[in-house]
Amino acid sequence: MRSDSKKTEKKNAPVERFRIGSVTLTAWENESKEGNKFLNFTLEKRYFDGKEWKDTESLGVQDLAVLQTLVGRALEFSMTYSSASEESA
Repeated sequence: MRSDSKKTEKKNAPVERFRIGSVTLTAWENESKEGNKFLNFTLEKRYFDGKEWKDTESLGVQDLAVLQTLVGRALEFSMTYSSASEESA
């Protein structure tokens, strides 16, 4: 009999989400081994395939203007977030 061990990792909540229509850019706070905090971003697009909602990381040409706006918002947030993090340290 084979026993598979599964690692359970505590998932952190996102620090911010930026959404326009079906495209979402999510900010996550991470910490390096040295204790330095930094942000990472993930991109997701939701779509309905006729039966259920699904996620993809693939975007079409029509999504690029939305992505540009979301990246601008995320960049502004990251600058503010970095300043706030440095002030609280």
